[in-house]
Amino acid sequence: MRKNAKKVGEKMILLVIDIQKGITDERLYAFGSFMENVQKIIETARKNDIEIIYFQHDDGPGTGFSIGDTDFEIAKQVEPKKGEKVFVKDINSCFGNKEFTGYLDSINEKELMIVGLQTNYCIDATIRTAFDRGYHVIIPEGTNSTFDNDYMNAETTYKYYNEMMWPERYAQCVTMDEALKRLNESKTKKPFWEEEYLDLEKSTFGEPSKEVVDIARLLKKGAKILDVGCGDGRHALYFAGLGFQVDAFDISPNAISKIDYLKKKHNLNVNTYVCDVFGFEFKCKYDLVIMHGVLQFVERDKQPEMINLLKKHTEKNGYHIVALFTDAEPIPEDLKDVMVGVFKEGEIKDYYSDWNIKMFESKKFSDEHENGVKHCHAMNKIIAMK
Repeated sequence: MRKNAKKVGEKMILLVIDIQKGITDERLYAFGSFMENVQKIIETARKNDIEIIYFQHDDGPGTGFSIGDTDFEIAKQVEPKKGEKVFVKDINSCFGNKEFTGYLDSINEKELMIVGLQTNYCIDATIRTAFDRGYHVIIPEGTNSTFDNDYMNAETTYKYYNEMMWPERYAQCVTMDEALKRLNESKTKKPFWEEEYLDLEKSTFGEPSKEVVDIARLLKKGAKILDVGCGDGRHALYFAGLGFQVDAFDISPNAISKIDYLKKKHNLNVNTYVCDVFGFEFKCKYDLVIMHGVLQFVERDKQPEMINLLKKHTEKNGYHIVALFTDAEPIPEDLKDVMVGVFKEGEIKDYYSDWNIKMFESKKFSDEHENGVKHCHAMNKIIAMK
């Protein structure tokens, strides 16, 4: 049998599965130490800026273990903090949630640490599915548990999976000390803008770009606009202020929280979503799609699919505005981990060879951000009409 794949990246994601009020109690094997260990894992992950994703299991309406039921809620001892993602599933494996799998695909992270409930149901199903999808899975000792069943008591069930079934097959089962060490060694360095998004009054990337302002005059009244990777909303909020219908999404909860604050403050209508393009639910076609400073953060093999998806959901005579970084300047050191899809100079024109290219610009520039970070960039800009 194929062994659990080795670690791919330097970072990881912590999955906290189904630690919900209805099943988090003394019936669990080693309940006290289980809760203590999970809390310690979560605390250490947060300290090291490691992303934590929570799951809740939904048995369906009328079961008492569904959305709106007290037993469905995440246990208070481990409840998520603002900005931490929470997904809902209705089958054992977390990978049954398409929004979750789409998000994992978008960030290309292949190492998961998994804790939660129950050992022989959702934890086992998620571990095996993750293994089948090529993920490296880490299971810290004493961070999953279960109840007695008709065939084995809870302790035997725990040991069966943690000591016999998973190790060297589907997961790497490690001691708590080893798990904590790995979390401490896997500190995620967040890009500079995440901290700047926390300043709710100052725009991280400045005023709307000139080409964005200019194109507003060409749009019909009530035009539908999609801002892809919208950041803290310099373009989305601008168009909303002009009375256009605006949808905006970004993978950063901090960015979307800032837009939500600003739209309320200025009485603007912007529909916001925390997701990537593959997790966004398209409900219409758009008159304008903005991809400003986004594509260089998308893996090269996913860029064609992303662009074609957005072209498909653009109205006839609709526009795309794209600004992206190219290889005419080296990638800044502090962005090498995230800038995984830098374009070749002029390459973006090939993607719009079947559209009417209204403008193309190539330039180099330097900038300095509030935290003292300085960058030199080479950029291509394009406006194309379908």
